Amino acid sequence: MTKHPYVPEPHHADRVRELAAIGMPKKDIAANIGVSVRRLHVLFRDQMKKGAAGGHEPVLRKIHEIAMSGQNTGLLTFYAKAQCGWRDTGTPLSLAQATKNEFVVTLDPNSKQEQPLDHPPQH
Repeated sequence: MTKHPYVPEPHHADRVRELAAIGMPKKDIAANIGVSVRRLHVLFRDQMKKGAAGGHEPVLRKIHEIAMSGQNTGLLTFYAKAQCGWRDTGTPLSLAQATKNEFVVTLDPNSKQEQPLDHPPQH
């Protein structure tokens, strides 16, 4: 018995583009239309690229709109990192560095009274 070659149906190209636009993984798109991932790439390369690009546009527009409104600083930071190349740099601050300019209370082992760290204990 010979294996019949896969012949794409006309609606498959639109289906691939639609599924790529919503971000479905390639293996799931391939399973959805009944082909291997390799065959998906061979037959529907353009639809995969155009679908993914088309799906990204409205999401990026909405992220841009929300970020520029200033109402969501977390999203604004994400946008700057994702679109402007910002990166977290440096090493995390130690506890001593993080509290350097803040009022920190410690207990003197000989006293029950709280003392600021940046002032010498008063006896």
